[in-house]
Amino acid sequence: MQKERRYVPTGDSRQDRADLTAAVEERGVEKTQVAQLFQLLPEAQQQVLALHYDDFGTKDIARMLGMSESTVRSNLRHGRARLKKELEENL
Repeated sequence: MQKERRYVPTGDSRQDRADLTAAVEERGVEKTQVAQLFQLLPEAQQQVLALHYDDFGTKDIARMLGMSESTVRSNLRHGRARLKKELEENL
């Protein structure tokens, strides 16, 4: 029996995106289901995650959204954790 892959952010946005995509695909999750779960996140976390996965760095995201880099990192961390929790509980 193959061990289920866990999504663990590496800090490299391209690798993080590939790892999250692989983990979602292994669980048989539809993109529409992920999009629905994404809508459960607070708006700031949605914005930060969307920009992050479009390959913007924390400094650029902070400038675009008018928040500090530490707030961007916090939103990334909390957003990923919430998505992971929702995926595990709902799918």
